[in-house]
Amino acid sequence: MRLGKRVTLLAAGVHLKVPGLAKIYRQSVRRRFSAVPTQTLTMQDGRTVTVAGSLGYTIVDLERLYSTLHHAEATLEAEAQALVSEFIISHDYTDFTPAALQGYIEAHLDFEHYGIGEPQFILTTFVCVKTYRLLQGEPKDYTQGESLNTRHAEGETNGD
Repeated sequence: MRLGKRVTLLAAGVHLKVPGLAKIYRQSVRRRFSAVPTQTLTMQDGRTVTVAGSLGYTIVDLERLYSTLHHAEATLEAEAQALVSEFIISHDYTDFTPAALQGYIEAHLDFEHYGIGEPQFILTTFVCVKTYRLLQGEPKDYTQGESLNTRHAEGETNGD
């Protein structure tokens, strides 16, 4: 990269680098995998599922990759997460299968315009469980409209 603007793909061999004017980056184009972060989503029928996966891809056009994305891995993970969300929220648990999710994501992954090919999504985690959310802050007895900490500090108990 010269002066931060012109990107040139160099073949193997000896090349002159002018300090301050040029930067040379070495990039492997071998197949790579990155973890798609865990998501907790609600299906159409109200069931909550937790999903995580891995995303595999290959760099096909290094010059295009460098001219279109700043941080390729984060962008690809975000796009895969969006597809997972899109699929999960539009399905009921009764018509859902992990294979259908994988197939949907792989059919809709399109990284060609980034210079990336052979996208693959592997579902690593799928859990459908009842989710409980904890209220944070000071616990309150909403039937009495007061803080539980205040009642216990005054020595008042409910017999438990």
